Amino acid sequence: MVAHPCHFPVIPACIGSFVVRKKLTIGAAALTGVAVLSLITHAPASVGIDSVAAATSFAADPANGLVHGDHEKVRAAATHSGPGALRYTAFTKSYKDIPVVGGSAVVVTDAQGAVLSTSGEKLPEITVDTTPKITAGQAAATAKGLLSTVDSAEAPQLVVYAADNAQKLAYEVRTQGSKADGSPSNLRVWVDAATGAILGKKDLVKFAEGNSGHSGKVTIESTKSGSNYTLVDSKRPGIKQGTSTGKKIYSKSTDVWGNGGANDVESAAVDAAYAAEKEWDLLKDWFGRNGFDGKGNGFPAYVGWNANNAHWTGSYTEFGYNGSPKQQLTAIDVVGHEYGHAIFQFSGIDGTENGETAGINESVADIFGTLTEFYANNPVDKPDYTEGENTGSPTPLRYLYKPSLDGSSPDYYTATIGNLDEHYSGGVHSHWFYLLAEGSKPANGNPESPTADGKAVTGIGQRKAANIFYSALQRKGDGWNYAKARVASLQAAKELYGADSIELKTTKAAWDAVKVPAQAGEPTV
Repeated sequence: MVAHPCHFPVIPACIGSFVVRKKLTIGAAALTGVAVLSLITHAPASVGIDSVAAATSFAADPANGLVHGDHEKVRAAATHSGPGALRYTAFTKSYKDIPVVGGSAVVVTDAQGAVLSTSGEKLPEITVDTTPKITAGQAAATAKGLLSTVDSAEAPQLVVYAADNAQKLAYEVRTQGSKADGSPSNLRVWVDAATGAILGKKDLVKFAEGNSGHSGKVTIESTKSGSNYTLVDSKRPGIKQGTSTGKKIYSKSTDVWGNGGANDVESAAVDAAYAAEKEWDLLKDWFGRNGFDGKGNGFPAYVGWNANNAHWTGSYTEFGYNGSPKQQLTAIDVVGHEYGHAIFQFSGIDGTENGETAGINESVADIFGTLTEFYANNPVDKPDYTEGENTGSPTPLRYLYKPSLDGSSPDYYTATIGNLDEHYSGGVHSHWFYLLAEGSKPANGNPESPTADGKAVTGIGQRKAANIFYSALQRKGDGWNYAKARVASLQAAKELYGADSIELKTTKAAWDAVKVPAQAGEPTV
């Protein structure tokens, strides 16, 4: 493959004309957990070797409560850098060499390797019988029965299921296929190895309601390969655009893409490329993160999906259509939202979840979609604190400053919020972020935002709020919920800005304003 820089006009879906450039295809690396030795040996330059080693030593010491006895061990699953030169090393556990689901932890260190804090649950010592009573085939059949159509299934793996205050030997089964309504599913199921009961499940496919982009003249990356050009980004490994049908990457003899039509599928591929590149650069410039997975990798985007939706599948994004007249769902905030699910998946521990986890996942995606809009600062698709405002619908899909404007999302937290649809239960988290960034009565022209206690909140600015939000996300563990997110963000604010800082005080005030209660052990102000 020959690399040639090129600057040619391109016409994106709902975007207009812009320029494409670039070079050489680089395949994405395998996205797997890394053993401690491998992690330390191959840690990127931005992550201090001393920090990783210090975090590993801390996690492996029984005195710190993360492991007990001779049979429990920790493994470094991922490590990321963040604002303030902080390092976040996520650990999973094993018992008698069997992976443990639950009991994960994130150890936070500074650039010199000093341990600042940990997040995660300290479980009691594991004492589980490791002999299964049902076969792997029986467990697989149970998991497959949750799908209407099964396209693929991995071999069941024995694990210790230690989530939800349980300690049970289980099979973890991963299946892909379709649900009864025809929607795709990438399902992880934990089946009790003694009784065959389903202990828990998690679907990596995350849906959005989508919209269409209107971004004017922009630039994207393309690759010259022989006599053809492809929509493959050589600067950002794994970022490429193709068709939903057949998953074929766009390739043709000219470097002009799309016609600017709102329902032109090739133009939608340009929309996806533009937004993905902007979000990647946002992660690097603001947080020091290398790629969507934090390990230098991105994921493909496929357009032209014959569905009124868009989604993240666990390994790629896919975009359909919306509106009347029909439009492709590839606006900046929608593309940013779907890749936001990838960032959530590859931050902290990708562990068990509950009703609140799913909602916070949606909110995190909305926040990243919003931040991508502000980072791009596109003069046509101007940044704002709404999600999906360019769908062709008369109103946005969601409102960060007052979630209830969508007619279904609450503004404030209640103990039953996890029972709501995840697209509505996440509104409280988005509301917290808006209050932290902009305040209840912004002086910069952004909308006013209500508070449950009637007290005014003065925002600390979007960049500082984003730093705290991102740092808190890197501490994500099993069963992530509002209480844990509150503690994590307060700890992040303390470590980034100080124990007596206005940033810490405002982080607390914003959580109080959306009625997420104080938690034992959280930093005080």
